[in-house]
Amino acid sequence: MITLDGRSLTIEQLAQIARDPSIHVERDPSTNERVARSEALIGRIVENYRRAFESGEAPPTEYGVTTGFGEFKDKRIAPDDLQQLQRNLLLSHSVGVCGDDAYFDAEVVRAALVTRLNAFLLGHSGVRRTMVEIVEAMINRGVIPLVPLKGSVGASGDLCPLAHTFATLLGVGDFVLNGQEYPATELPSVLGFDAEVMKPTFKEGLALVNGVNYSAAMLALGVFDAQHIADAIAADLLTIALAELANISERRTAMLLDGNHNRRLPQNLTTRPGVNTGLMIAQYTAASLVSENKVLSHPASVDSIPTSANAEDHVSMSTYAARKMRTVLRNTQNVLAIEFLVSAQALDWRIGMSMDPLAPRREMSLADADEQAQRFAAVQPANVANSVAPALREFYLRVREVSPPVVRDRALSDDVRRVYEALFSVRAGFSRPTG
Repeated sequence: MITLDGRSLTIEQLAQIARDPSIHVERDPSTNERVARSEALIGRIVENYRRAFESGEAPPTEYGVTTGFGEFKDKRIAPDDLQQLQRNLLLSHSVGVCGDDAYFDAEVVRAALVTRLNAFLLGHSGVRRTMVEIVEAMINRGVIPLVPLKGSVGASGDLCPLAHTFATLLGVGDFVLNGQEYPATELPSVLGFDAEVMKPTFKEGLALVNGVNYSAAMLALGVFDAQHIADAIAADLLTIALAELANISERRTAMLLDGNHNRRLPQNLTTRPGVNTGLMIAQYTAASLVSENKVLSHPASVDSIPTSANAEDHVSMSTYAARKMRTVLRNTQNVLAIEFLVSAQALDWRIGMSMDPLAPRREMSLADADEQAQRFAAVQPANVANSVAPALREFYLRVREVSPPVVRDRALSDDVRRVYEALFSVRAGFSRPTG
């Protein structure tokens, strides 16, 4: 028996549970209160929404609880449809394909169930304690839903495979028990729960699919199997991870500069657009560094060439792997420095200029643009900092100590260098803010 508490599960324990159906799990009793608080919060949200809806007031919305999903995030849902919303989520996302009858291996499905249950025990998912008990029972009874292998891109979670996993709670799909295949309509009798009770209610459909549990399960099992032979590729893996971090950072920078996506901030975060270009080219630089990182992310460890008259028939290429890792690291730090520079400018506009993210964008006359530029030039970073979240305030102030707001176009190469040095150099003593 392995006890789950949401925090202490190890890769070794996960591999044990996944590969040995005789190993059961139990919940640490301390998790019950966390789950209950989370369940009660969702109950209050639904009740307040229902009350406002029925009284004709503008009801408060919570994504995925009282609204649709994805592009329907702004669509309010009628109170009587809130439970069906969650059930439809599982059904609509069950679009996986098998190819040649290719389903996820039983150990992967079992590991995904365990990690999903473990996440619920943190008390952040808003599920009923009953749903927690249902997933626990699936693991301990040895239930393995048949989940098509293909269909997930890992965005917002392994949506498709998790939907197939838990559509069985609705009687949709099939599962395997003790080597025999059954229709999902048999699941209530196997688990000992009423079929209606098993159906997801408020928020639960979202909670069941909103995790990368299949990705995590496969990676964890892979790490468990490969940890004794993987030392030679550590530099390559670090390179790939850094390249992905830079890629994500550049996309955030692009969003902040794009007038179609930055929630009514000025395009390129500039005053007097047209005569000034603003921070547009900073994103070009970030994009070029990200592109270089992608090329350098080809693993050196797969390009082994025998040396010493084949006496050394497999060499690790670790020196080159480490060299290019350092290049990718420096590139990534510069990409992040650009993001910090752009983010500080965005905060100056959003907070310093009190720019409403929902206000309609309007064309400005030249006189209006000049007046706006004068007001932006008067923005005081110290005042902006007071309204920045404490966890980010120190970063904002570090940037503003070495790079003032961009009021008019100037060469930004030195600004990027100074921000890099302020945040990442040894002298800066880079650390997580303590405030």
